[in-house]
Amino acid sequence: MKYHEALPHPRLRSFIENYWLITIDGGGGAPKEETSVPDGNSSLMFLPEHICRTGPDGQVTEGLKEQAVVVGQKAIPVAYRFDVGRRLQTFGIRFRPAGLSCFTPVPQREMQDTVVEAGQVFRYWVQETQELIALAPDISRKAEQADRFLFRNLLPQESRRDQAAWAAGQLKRCGGDACLPALAEELGLHLRSLERLFNQYIGLSPKTFSRVTRFNSAIYYRSVHPRHRLTDVAYAAGYFDQMHFIRDFKAFAGQVPKVYFRQSGRAFHACLIRLLEQRFGSS
Repeated sequence: MKYHEALPHPRLRSFIENYWLITIDGGGGAPKEETSVPDGNSSLMFLPEHICRTGPDGQVTEGLKEQAVVVGQKAIPVAYRFDVGRRLQTFGIRFRPAGLSCFTPVPQREMQDTVVEAGQVFRYWVQETQELIALAPDISRKAEQADRFLFRNLLPQESRRDQAAWAAGQLKRCGGDACLPALAEELGLHLRSLERLFNQYIGLSPKTFSRVTRFNSAIYYRSVHPRHRLTDVAYAAGYFDQMHFIRDFKAFAGQVPKVYFRQSGRAFHACLIRLLEQRFGSS
């Protein structure tokens, strides 16, 4: 599997983290399955082939066909199963935490842990963009088409959305280790108002978003310090004790930390580490 990234137009970078392209050259073999864990983002994916998405219990929750789909914020792990017998190429737009809400008025909480046809979320150019991206020969040309699509759907600036984006940014900068009442107070809000902001514009509650961020921080720390004990990883990521560390890994990865890190050679995990390096590597 090959993974490439591209940056959006400079005026879109406050909303979009990156564009990505996954290519599987084919060659036969049994269907491949990769697990995707919560990473604090929603995405728009352009799928050329049928892909199955399964929940933690192994039941198929979505049969994703040839279409453009919005993948909402995740609070649970999901697995994608696809055929490796032929070439498969999937292009995606990875939004920043409040980024998707800059292009659609749909409340983000409604899309948590779901997959929605893009035509139900965006107003303009979904079908046309899907066809143009499929025809584009490389990630740079696909990115140009994605830029045009996003500019066409960009909504006017909104102060409440800006507050949500700022709060999510603060939580990411501290690795999820922040006092939520203090964060709300800094915005001049009650905690309940902060929760409504996150439901509308982020798609996860402030508490869950903080937990996902801390979980991601732990994965990144382990990638940088692979020989450190898991106890050290937990405390470095801001966990108070092993119980909370293990609880979050069970919730977000479906496995205890020891088992999860044994399987860190999988392709989707490598893509996640690359993403987390960009987030936490300079902090």
